Amino acid sequence: MIGDRIKELRTDRDMTQADLGKLIGVGKSTINKYELNKIAIPSAKIEALATVLGVSPAHLMGWDENPIIVQAAKQAAFREEVGNLTDEEMYLVRTYRRAADTERSFLYAAATLVTRVTPVQPRSEASPDG
Repeated sequence: MIGDRIKELRTDRDMTQADLGKLIGVGKSTINKYELNKIAIPSAKIEALATVLGVSPAHLMGWDENPIIVQAAKQAAFREEVGNLTDEEMYLVRTYRRAADTERSFLYAAATLVTRVTPVQPRSEASPDG
C-alpha cells in the first residue's frame, strides 16, 4: 500500500515524519496518517511526496508493479507514437498475430532487415540471463 511505500522510502533516506512533512507542507501527524493509510492523499501531495522521495508518482502509488496498468501505459504510449493505423498497417498487425511461431520469426526478421535497426529480442526468445 502507498503508506508502506512512503514509510520505506522515508526511512531509507533517514528522514523523520516531521522532516518529510516540512518538505511537502504538512505536519508530522499528517505523514503518520498517510503511512498508516488512514487518510486519502491529495494528488498534489502525491506529486510532492514522489519528488521529495525521488520516485515517480506511479511508483509511489504502486502502479508500476501492476502488470495490467503497466501494459495499458505501454499501449497508450504506442498509440500516441504511431497515431491511427492505416488499413494496410492493421492488416500487417493482424497477419503477425495470426501467424505461427516460425512465420512470426520470418516476419520479424524481414522487419529488421527493412528497418536496418538492431531488433529488440522478443520475450519468448530472450535468454534467461536477460
